[in-house]
Amino acid sequence: MTLYDVIKAATPKLEAEYNMSRIVQHAASKGALREFLLKDIIRPFLPQRYGLCNGECFDAHDNVSKQLDVIIYDALFSYAIPMGDYHMMPFESAYGEIEVKSLLNKQSFFESINNIASFKSLQKESPDDCQVLPNLSIDIHGVTWNKSGFTKPFGVVFAYDSVDVKTVLSYFHEVKPLNPSVMPDMIVLLKKKTIIFRVRYYEGEKFYVTTSNTYQGFMTLPCEDDTLPIFLLYILSRTRDTRLKIADTDDWLNTQIDKYLHAMEIQPVVKFNAPHYEED
Repeated sequence: MTLYDVIKAATPKLEAEYNMSRIVQHAASKGALREFLLKDIIRPFLPQRYGLCNGECFDAHDNVSKQLDVIIYDALFSYAIPMGDYHMMPFESAYGEIEVKSLLNKQSFFESINNIASFKSLQKESPDDCQVLPNLSIDIHGVTWNKSGFTKPFGVVFAYDSVDVKTVLSYFHEVKPLNPSVMPDMIVLLKKKTIIFRVRYYEGEKFYVTTSNTYQGFMTLPCEDDTLPIFLLYILSRTRDTRLKIADTDDWLNTQIDKYLHAMEIQPVVKFNAPHYEED
């Protein structure tokens, strides 16, 4: 048995629990339950160093994303500030986010597009060439580091059901302005057993499906019973291959201390007769 076989076995569980969720009549409760179901399915396959939550991301330039359904973040080295069941976190903490929709129609499509765009439009410092951990980079003279991997976070739409697949694809023609850099990386239509992928052309009309940030459009790919496993494998691959550099807390700390140093009056000081030296 392979990891792929185990992931594929999760599909009936998700569909059965989704059907049970229909007994919840309140729309907001349905949405919350379905977000939980998605987290419940993803969580067993993600290493524990990845966290899952809903909330907002912000950057150092006072920009804040819209409310995001499922944020996948670094739970070991990065920061997530809990506010009850809601979280606020620096953009540097996030690998990506997933917009969860019960039914993807025109309204929920554009809501998802706007949420992902608000997330991807945030700014952060790029990881160093030698960023070996989110909180650690090293530089060895004469060593050239492999800079492969993603530095920008991903955004995915996961819809349990949707209008006609071709209709969903046609909505892209109405996105104004259409900025490819903040578009979703993929759109999963579970009930339709289809994934809308990015596509890249080469040598005339030849093309291939891609998950990279270099692409020229979108296309539908019927994935049959492999729809959920392909989605989960994408999340596993993208979190593994995305490089993070956590927010610099020293900058924030020094800025705040400096502010009060300049504002204060003369303060009492205790001074040693001789300097004390110790390694940090």
